[in-house]
Amino acid sequence: MKQAVLIALIILILVFAIRSKKRHPTRKRKKITYSDSDSDSLLNCKISYAFTDKPLKIIEIIVREKSNPSSGVVNKLAPVVIAMNGLGVGDIGQLVIDGKVKQFQILRIDRL
Repeated sequence: MKQAVLIALIILILVFAIRSKKRHPTRKRKKITYSDSDSDSLLNCKISYAFTDKPLKIIEIIVREKSNPSSGVVNKLAPVVIAMNGLGVGDIGQLVIDGKVKQFQILRIDRL
């Protein structure tokens, strides 16, 4: 039983790794950017991402001027948004949480 669960987990990780490497050749990748001169470029975006160590737990955030973390709304200066600077769909970024570096992958970016 434990071996079957372990094999299923390994297959799931491999599928996720392969899926993250594939990119559609004709589709343009959306880039999100942050700069002082264009600080509103992330506003009103809904971003879906997952940490690479928990690929099945998809997190969605909405970037607004004011934060409301309980409803998934974060400020454009939140550490997670800054860590996403320059990344596009399919890219993997890093975020420091409690002194540990965690990797995440951007799954989707939608302008609201």
